[in-house]
Order: sequence, then structure tokens, then C-alpha cells
Amino acid sequence: MGAVSYTVFARNSLLKRKGTIPYTTLDANLVFCGAGSWSLTLPGRSEKGALLGPGSGILIRDDLTGGIIASGPARRRLFTVAEPDRGPARETLTVSGVTDDWWLYTRAVYPDPAAASTAQTTTAAYTANTNAETIMRNLVNLNAGPGALTARKVFGLVLETNLSRGATVKTSNRFDRLADAVTAAATAGGLGWNITQQAAEELPFHIFEPDDKSGSVRFSRKIGNLRSFNYELLGPEATVAIVAGQGTGTARTFREAVNTAAESEWACRIEDFGDRRDTNDTGTLDQAGGNTLAERGPTSSLSMSPIDTPKCRFAQHYYLGDIVSVDIGDDEWITDVVRQVKVSANADRTTVAPLIGSDSATPSNQPQHYKTLAAALRRIAGLERRV
Repeated sequence: MGAVSYTVFARNSLLKRKGTIPYTTLDANLVFCGAGSWSLTLPGRSEKGALLGPGSGILIRDDLTGGIIASGPARRRLFTVAEPDRGPARETLTVSGVTDDWWLYTRAVYPDPAAASTAQTTTAAYTANTNAETIMRNLVNLNAGPGALTARKVFGLVLETNLSRGATVKTSNRFDRLADAVTAAATAGGLGWNITQQAAEELPFHIFEPDDKSGSVRFSRKIGNLRSFNYELLGPEATVAIVAGQGTGTARTFREAVNTAAESEWACRIEDFGDRRDTNDTGTLDQAGGNTLAERGPTSSLSMSPIDTPKCRFAQHYYLGDIVSVDIGDDEWITDVVRQVKVSANADRTTVAPLIGSDSATPSNQPQHYKTLAAALRRIAGLERRV
């Protein structure tokens, strides 16, 4: 698809740009409402490699638009020496890291964000009941942003103006990962979020409403902008969520949420039990049931290899969180959210591979037992945090 179209800048721990990195290969996996990853390879003795030491990071610029599509800290350096049968040894430096969205994974939601972790003795959980944007913004501000305890502030993290967007959401968090709490509020409120450094030496926490571009961003072999795709439908793991609140035995409060559409479509009823003995609030219990059905409901995912055209190009006409359309044959169109985008570039070519699908969409090559284990670990962690 043409020559390299991305420039990589190095930055130091103060978020200051320190020059460009003449990479051999670039790979970036960008994620909607989550932390992505990136990897660079360059000659092992490259002087620019010294710019990517501990505390450093990168910014990736799309050279056509001039915009930064991703940024984030370096987390790993690997120096490799390969001794061939003939000729000099080949030395390679590989530096990899995460996108700046990762910073929200480094903090927990304190029940009382104004108190130290050892002084969480007055409040059982951090609760809120208002529009999604306000909740997301407050969660970040109090646990990682300017309003957090000094030791918990993420350097350079800033908040944008609160526009009070999104549906009304009710939350209750007790040492949950900040990213998980923010994403849950975003999903319930119909919003998205990301953290990407632009020109300034700061990390803006950006909240946005996903754009419906399904009428203008369309991929099809007939149009000539779709090379190949994999489309997967996966049946539900739960269609009924039974959630138990405080108390013991017959004194407990039970709530039930049912995904009737999934039961009808897949002709099955699958029950799931959730323990929420930390609360007896029916609204919180109902939301927990809804979260379970969203997490364990049927999923669809479509990974594709598009062809950039003047009217349909990643980072120019569509981005993470946008709703697009894909023709999967016989004029059957799939319309859903861009969940992930994988970008790869070297001296010869650049490729872009979007993943489109429902909330829990993952690449079709990820084994199902990995997905099941990840879900189980999240639920165990939730039990450990409750009173």
C-alpha cells in the first residue's frame, strides 16, 4: 500500500520531544476504550536508540494528516545479536510499549479518593449517579488527574471541559481498576475515551461520542476497498444474570436480568449467578446484571484487510470508536464499531487491519479459553475487592 507513512518521535519522561526515530519496522495495535501496544525495531547500534531508554516514550504521526494517532511510554528494550554463517553479526534493537491509555490501568478507584490507601476506613465504595461523562471525568480526576493525591497523579494528565454528555449511569467502585471503571461508565453511557499526546507536553483525557459513519465509510469488494475479511459470530455464555445482594440465606436480595433477544436468536437459556454482597441497592444490582449480560452475551467480530482510497482511509476518514459498514457478501452489510486497528509499516509497505464488532469483540484467532479465563479472573478480582 505504498511507502512508510508514519513518523515516530521519541519523548522523555517530561513528555518533551527529543527527535525522530528512523525505525526499520513499526507495529501498533490501537484499542477503543483500552490500552493498545506498539513495537519498533531499529539497527542495534543506532544513536537514536539511546532516546528510548527507561522513562521514555513515543508519538506516532500520520504523515498525510499530520495528526498523532498514538502515543505512549516504552516498557521493554531488547538488544539482539544474530551471528550468521557468513558476514558480520546482525544487531537489532527492539523497543516496545503501550499507548498512553495504559496510565488508567496503573491506578485503582479508592472508595475515598481523598484518603491514602491505608486510611480507607470511612467509605465502603465510591458511588455516583449522573451522566456518564461527569462520572468518567471525576473518576480520572480524583484517582489519577489534577485532583488526585500528590503521589497518585499521573504526570501531564489533564482534563478537558465537562460537557455532561452520555446517559445517566449509576456506579459503585471499590478498588476496581480505574480503566475498567471508566470504560464501564463509558459503555453504559454511549461514550468513548482515549489518552493521546498531541503537540503540547501533556496527556489529555479525551471523552467523545462515537460518530456514526456507516453511510460514508463503507468497505466492500465491489467498491474496491476491501481485500479480505474474517467474520465470526459467537453464541452467548449467559442470557440470564441472577445477582445476589447483602444478607445470608433467604434474607438476601435477588435481582434478575434477562437478554430475551439473545435467548430468542440462539434458542437457549443460560443462567449466571453473581455475588454482590457489598450492596443491597437494587439499581446497583440491576446494573451488575446488565454488565454481566453485556460481557457474556453473543458477540460478533469482523477483522479485515482494507485498501486505502482517497475517500476511505484510516485516521483521515475513520478512527477508533466510529461506526462503519462492511459488505460481507450478497449485499449483506455489517454495521458496527471500530474496536481495534493494527498498523504495520516498514520501508516497503504499510498495512492497516481494523477489527469491527460488538463490545466484547476480539480477534477470531484468540483462543476461546483465553477469553473465558480473562473473564473468570475479572470476576475473582471483583470478589476480592468487596467487603
